[in-house]
Amino acid sequence: MEIYDIIIQKSFYSALMVFVSFCIFSGMLLSYASIKFKVEIISAVEKIDGLLPQTQCGQCGYPGCRPYAEAIAVGDAINKCPPGGQITINALASFLDMSPPSLDNQYGFSTDIKTVALIREDECIGCTKCIQACPVDAILGAAKQMHTVIKKECTGCDLCIDPCPVDCIDMVSVEKNLSGYKWDQPQSIINSDRARDRFVYQIERKDKELASKSVIRNRRLASSKNDKMTSTTNNLLKEAMKQIEAKKSTPEADHARFLRRVARAKDQLHTAEKKLKELKVLTNDDKYKRAVASVESARIRLAAAQSSDLSKLKLNEHII
Repeated sequence: MEIYDIIIQKSFYSALMVFVSFCIFSGMLLSYASIKFKVEIISAVEKIDGLLPQTQCGQCGYPGCRPYAEAIAVGDAINKCPPGGQITINALASFLDMSPPSLDNQYGFSTDIKTVALIREDECIGCTKCIQACPVDAILGAAKQMHTVIKKECTGCDLCIDPCPVDCIDMVSVEKNLSGYKWDQPQSIINSDRARDRFVYQIERKDKELASKSVIRNRRLASSKNDKMTSTTNNLLKEAMKQIEAKKSTPEADHARFLRRVARAKDQLHTAEKKLKELKVLTNDDKYKRAVASVESARIRLAAAQSSDLSKLKLNEHII
């Protein structure tokens, strides 16, 4: 019986060790697979983004080339980019090892002519709407001031056309020269990396502006709340003071003040008479004279208090 129990215990522990080892190995395998898969997705997004033209025009339905690259990496169609045209589609298909489809014309039509925005500056009213619409900050200007386009930074996305309320922006073609010549490769703007960097910088700048505006708004709200609380407190204090003054002007309050004045005058008279008794009767002594004067003054105050003759009481206090 004991041998049988030992065998059962050993079998149980062996099975437990095998099960724990299997769980550890499976966890390590899954962790490695998740890391490896994540690296592949990030690498694919970077490569796909590098093949896109970086116009940041949004014609594909995404707010920029990077979001579209992320969508392609998880299975979206590769034929939604009119600025890149068929050459970009072919490059994406080659990278993803698939047959290249034709450009989906519902997103726009491809053209080999590069265009940039041009503001007719004499007609510009300085509304800043085109500045807000530009995805790469290629427009200079300020409110109620003339705007102008930085030609080298413009990607030709056309996003500044519709917001303009006076229709003073035109899209003009750029003459081809040696600096703009490219071999058979995805059609993109010159210095596409720079356009990508400016697009990312603009997003970060807008996020900071929103955060700072939120902080300022919260401070103003807190200040307005403090002002309201202060005004409410002041109103409460004024109301309390009015109530106190109203209570002071009642007959009961006047009678109480009368009794306090009489009691105070009696105490002063009692104190003055006590000091006078302690001194020797010396008519030439200054202390004795002051004591006699204090007694007389206390008697006058008591009489004035008892008769409520406030004028006599104030006059006597002024003389003393």
